[in-house]
Amino acid sequence: MPRLLLNLKGRRGEYAQLYSRVGMAIVLDREKAKHERTDFDRILESLLSTSDDEINIKIPPELADAFYKSLKGNYRRLFKLARGV
Repeated sequence: MPRLLLNLKGRRGEYAQLYSRVGMAIVLDREKAKHERTDFDRILESLLSTSDDEINIKIPPELADAFYKSLKGNYRRLFKLARGV
């Protein structure tokens, strides 16, 4: 991330016009760690609900834990597995 910001600025400031378009820089790993499990559980609930269910169905914590542990928090795998389920 720091290298990206330096590259956007340019060695001699030659990319000032490009860099001025950057609104903010967020360290994604830190933000992901704050909300990762909650987001994972919400996505799982939405994927396992049927068209008749409301989005507020509750998945038993043991089931959510099993999904999270077996998929290692990988969202792509979650979508593929939930589609098959």
